[in-house]
Amino acid sequence: LSEVKENFKNINGIKVCNEGGNIETGDLLVTSSKPGIFMKQSDDIIRSYTAAKSGQNVTFTDGSDKENIYCFMICG
Repeated sequence: LSEVKENFKNINGIKVCNEGGNIETGDLLVTSSKPGIFMKQSDDIIRSYTAAKSGQNVTFTDGSDKENIYCFMICG
């Protein structure tokens, strides 16, 4: 018999802030003025500084940063 070992990793999402406004699924994300936190990009053109594409809606009702946001990283 062969032994099967499984490794599981908990994949956490990114942190975002409200500098660019509320985020909708498909919005492009860029780095914000806060280190390690992303924000909504002002347009929908992939540029050299575009970092990710949001995979979910994010509404900032209390003005605080949101964590574990699902996205597709597209930076190189």
